Amino acid sequence: MQTLHQQLLTDLARLETTLKQADLWADIAPTPQQLASQQPFCIDTMTLQQWLQFVFIEKLTVLALNEQPLPMNIAVSPIAEQVFKDHKAGAKLVADITAIDSLLSGQAHD
Repeated sequence: MQTLHQQLLTDLARLETTLKQADLWADIAPTPQQLASQQPFCIDTMTLQQWLQFVFIEKLTVLALNEQPLPMNIAVSPIAEQVFKDHKAGAKLVADITAIDSLLSGQAHD
């Protein structure tokens, strides 16, 4: 049985793969100014897929690898549903994000 941290790493890797397969993975990192946004999801300075790659996946990976306390009761899937609703990989992206939301909110998933 995987620990919470191990399961999170598995789920984050799945999300990364989906973003790459959907051609939503960036080669260029955001500027420090973009990353310094105070808005939820850095919505004023980057796209959601940039935030997922450079903030969400990066920070959660570091926490999981170092077995640090993880955030609880997160809800990224509602914005993902809106942003990716017309994207060809939208349903898969939302499913991957929902799995992470559920995991960190204490709800079981496969």
